[in-house]
Amino acid sequence: MFSALKTCSTMRSVRKDVMRLMPMPRQRNFARSLRTSITNQHPDNSVLFPPQKLSVAPMMEWTDPHYRHLARLLTHHTWLYTEMVVDKTLLYNPDSLEKWLEFSPIQHPVVLQLGGSDPESLGAAARLTRPFQYDEINLNCGCPSEKVAGAGCFGASLMLEPELVADCASAIAEGGNVEVTIKCRIGYAPRTSIYSIGYALEHLNVVQYI
Repeated sequence: MFSALKTCSTMRSVRKDVMRLMPMPRQRNFARSLRTSITNQHPDNSVLFPPQKLSVAPMMEWTDPHYRHLARLLTHHTWLYTEMVVDKTLLYNPDSLEKWLEFSPIQHPVVLQLGGSDPESLGAAARLTRPFQYDEINLNCGCPSEKVAGAGCFGASLMLEPELVADCASAIAEGGNVEVTIKCRIGYAPRTSIYSIGYALEHLNVVQYI
C-alpha cells in the first residue's frame, strides 16, 4: 500500500515538472511577430510570394472551433483557419455572430475565411469581426465547388476578375482593420493564373497567397 502511494506521488511530481517545461500556446501578439515582411518583386519582375508558413487549411464541416481547439493542443506552431463564412451570413444574422465567429483565445493565431464577391458586403462583414480579434482574414478565391464557383458567385471564379479581388481585399482590410490573405488556385482557366491576381494586389494590404 505504501509503495503504491509513493508511486502515485512520484507520478504527480513528474507530471508537474512536465507541465512546467511544456510550451504554452502563443497568443495574438506573438502571432503578429511571426509574420515576415513581403518583398514585392522577384528578379524576373514577377510577384514574389512570402515564405510559406504551416497552416491547417479551411475545410467546411471540419475546421470548426472544436477541431481547432484540438489542433492547438497538439501544436502551437501552425496557423488555424475557420470554416468558410459567407459575408451575407454575418450581415443577415447580426444577433448570431458568436455562433459563427467566437473562438477560445488558445486558438491564436487563427484566420477567418470569408466568402463573397461584393466589396461593400465583405467590408461590412469584416467590420463585424473586429471584436473577435482574428489575426488575419482570408478571402476565398479558390473554392471550385459548383455551388460557389460554378454559379459564378465567388471562390475560384474570382480569379477571372483580379480587379474585383483587389477591391474586395481592400474593403476587408479597411473594414476589419486586419491583414488580408488570399486563397487561390494555380490557375482557373486558360491564360488565367495566380500571377494575374498577384499583379492586381501587389500594392494592397495582402500578406499571403495560399
